[in-house]
This record gives sequence, structure tokens and C-alpha cells, in this order.
Amino acid sequence: MSKKIYIGKVITNSMDKTVKVLVESEKSHRLYGKKIKSQRYILAHVDDKIPMPSLGSYVEFIESRPYSKMVKFLVLNVLEGK
Repeated sequence: MSKKIYIGKVITNSMDKTVKVLVESEKSHRLYGKKIKSQRYILAHVDDKIPMPSLGSYVEFIESRPYSKMVKFLVLNVLEGK
């Protein structure tokens, strides 16, 4: 089973090796067709191989093994100018 890749904006990077990322999605209502925006916050682990992303930058991350109780995602890379 392939793991889903997400793209989101870094909200907090004050934790050691962890960032809080805002992921926004837009779906249309099944019956009425109105666009519904939803957002959620995800904690993602930053590996030593990539630099720590700064606030406001966009990152690409993937589902992975649990690193702690709430951290279950891994940052793949920092995206340039989204």
C-alpha cells in the first residue's frame, strides 16, 4: 500500500526535530456542490539530513512509522516558493 504525500505550510518550528504543519483541503458538497474548506494541523518529524524549515515555508511530508504519541509523519523536503 502506497503512503500518501501531503504538502503544507509550517506554522511552528520551536520543537526539537518536529514541525507543526497546516494542511488545507477543499471538497465540494455531495448534493449542493458548494466548496467546503477544511484544515488540520499535523506534527511531522524532521530528519537530520534536511535543514530545519523556517516559519511560513511549505514542506512535503509522508506518512511513516510513529515517532511519538502524536508524531506520525516525516518531512521529505522543503519546497521552494509555493
